[in-house]
Amino acid sequence: MQKGSSRQGGLSKRWENIRRNWYKFSRNSLSIIGLVVVCIIVFVAIFAPYISPHPESAGKFINFYEASQRPSLVHLCGTDV
Repeated sequence: MQKGSSRQGGLSKRWENIRRNWYKFSRNSLSIIGLVVVCIIVFVAIFAPYISPHPESAGKFINFYEASQRPSLVHLCGTDV
């Protein structure tokens, strides 16, 4: 029984540390803003293939056959990839 009770005490101590650190973290407004920014960046990184169109689905807006051509009347500054 002694071993189980010390383990239980260690778990409660660990949860107490987590709660205390979360309380300190949540009271700092800059840390919350930073957490929100990081969460937004992670969300955008995970769903990037769904947010930005792929060249196959971009249709007439992306034409790789006309890439790197010289200036003409159609493209006054030339084309770029």
